[in-house]
Amino acid sequence: MKKVLVLSLALILLLGITSHGTSSYFSDTETSAGNTFTAWVEEVICAKFNVSDKDNKIYKYDDSGSFVSSFNLSGDNGKSMGVATVGNDIYVLDQADKEVYHYTSSGTLVEVSKTLWKSKGGSLGNPDGLAIYDNEMWVVDWGPDIIFGYVLRDGSGAFPGPGDLNATWEIALDKDNKHAAGLAIDSTYLYVLDSADHQFYRYPYPAGTPVTVSKVLLEYTSDNELQNPVGAMYDGTNNILWVVDQDTDKIYGYDVTNLFNGNGSINADFEFGLHTENTDATGL
Repeated sequence: MKKVLVLSLALILLLGITSHGTSSYFSDTETSAGNTFTAWVEEVICAKFNVSDKDNKIYKYDDSGSFVSSFNLSGDNGKSMGVATVGNDIYVLDQADKEVYHYTSSGTLVEVSKTLWKSKGGSLGNPDGLAIYDNEMWVVDWGPDIIFGYVLRDGSGAFPGPGDLNATWEIALDKDNKHAAGLAIDSTYLYVLDSADHQFYRYPYPAGTPVTVSKVLLEYTSDNELQNPVGAMYDGTNNILWVVDQDTDKIYGYDVTNLFNGNGSINADFEFGLHTENTDATGL
């Protein structure tokens, strides 16, 4: 394990994130008419990092980068290409179905979205990154090179229905941003990870311009560029953009403040290795 990000307990509690990610239990003993019984209540806790893999699983890691557990995706969710974690909920983008699958932290399938469409109808091409912020869901599609934004039913993250899900916003990617492979979001920007350039393209939304390009992403322990970055997520508490690389089987963290401050390249501030079975990551 290399240098990793360590969060204070106060911040962890604020975010609803713990360093475990598996289910925990507490007991409540009740007495009625001379009879004593103990009720066990399951408390579902979500891991900080959730990585999708070609083996049709989600691999879960805590805030220090330690592996916690994994669960199998639904059989229909066979081509996962993006993950978004919201509280105790995990959303997985399926590139083949053009749908988003909603799971609990323990891996129970809650619901599946309707088919994702462009704003004026028509199927998406190759959606390859997912991000959720408040009641907005964003998907980057390297087929038409567009970011599509959808309005969820409410702040709980439930999918609208019935019928297909048409985009509310469309943001065209920069002409050089041709290999979108991951998407992250904060309150101001959408960050599109480019697997060929090994950079982030930052888009204000919903305007889409002006576009800012990050420094080239390097490994933490060397000046080598990342090899095959395939997914990204934003850590708002620590202002970190995290990237999972399929070829090095690692997750790398970059301070956003330094990432877009000038040109050149930048070494990761943090990194940790994936589980030995998590060798074909597809999203984060």
